[in-house]
Amino acid sequence: MNFFTGMSLVLSQYNQTALKRELTNDFMLRPLEPVRSDGVVLFPALSFGFSHRLSQYLILDWGVQKAFVNRKDDYIGRKGKNYQPGAGGGESFDYLQGKLVLKYKF
Repeated sequence: MNFFTGMSLVLSQYNQTALKRELTNDFMLRPLEPVRSDGVVLFPALSFGFSHRLSQYLILDWGVQKAFVNRKDDYIGRKGKNYQPGAGGGESFDYLQGKLVLKYKF
């Protein structure tokens, strides 16, 4: 078993839809309006964990990845409430997610 660390650039595309209602005194009478946010984000990520050889051709990497997402707030909500593909969610663990990779050696 070996320890690894590395950095990567993640290119992530997102497409989110929701229904929005303005919060005013009569907000229950206001209709729900569909909103949409989409785009592409490029961000760096740092990963570390352990690499374990399962057989002559199979290698298992497991660890964690911390992404540094610099995404603006959008019409859906604050960036911490949104899930970013490739980075995870920003609400509870601030774009920290587990990483599990099974590699095959040719």
